[in-house]
Amino acid sequence: PAHTAPAHTAEPAPLRAQPAVDPAIVDLAVPADRAARGALWRPSVLAQAHYVSGALPRPALGAGLLLAAEYRGLQGRLELALWPAQPFAFLTGPRAAEVDLQTGSAALGLCSRLIAAALAAGELQLAGCVRGAFVRLTSLSSRDYAAGATQYGTLGSRLGLSWVYSGLQLELMGGLDVARGERTLGPASGNNRFTPESAQLAASLALGWQFGGTRAE
Repeated sequence: PAHTAPAHTAEPAPLRAQPAVDPAIVDLAVPADRAARGALWRPSVLAQAHYVSGALPRPALGAGLLLAAEYRGLQGRLELALWPAQPFAFLTGPRAAEVDLQTGSAALGLCSRLIAAALAAGELQLAGCVRGAFVRLTSLSSRDYAAGATQYGTLGSRLGLSWVYSGLQLELMGGLDVARGERTLGPASGNNRFTPESAQLAASLALGWQFGGTRAE
């Protein structure tokens, strides 16, 4: 009988190890539109010291709180401030009578980053802002007069310099506010009523924390 050669089965070729994918390369391959959506939000919380001239009988120092969020060089701001009371004579002459005037404000602002410079320690930024505020002027009750209040609005601008280092933020701002609306306060029986000035100079020094940016999806 004829002998047939044994059939030879092909052995499977050895599998080649797949090269490891570098995560950094994958990140670089993120589509442009997704990268645009990944811009950073940077929220901030700062304590403020305020100076104002023209809102009370004398230039005054007050305190406040600033809440802010920055996105692509634009920053939205909410500022709450309160100034201590100052005496004011509603009635002059031999029977002079004084009351204490106090003011507080809530302001919304929008800032745009103009210049940013990286330093050996942190970053320095120059920003310009526009803002509007609701202001409440109050006369506290006294032995001769009952309490009273009036409200008005202001529109203004600010120029500010801030320094950020490892989350710590220091900010100095100054500018001018223009008062709008009826803002005279005083009893009808008095012969001297107080009216805040139309142009009010303002400055603030703030210290607080800028939190690490979170990506907007």
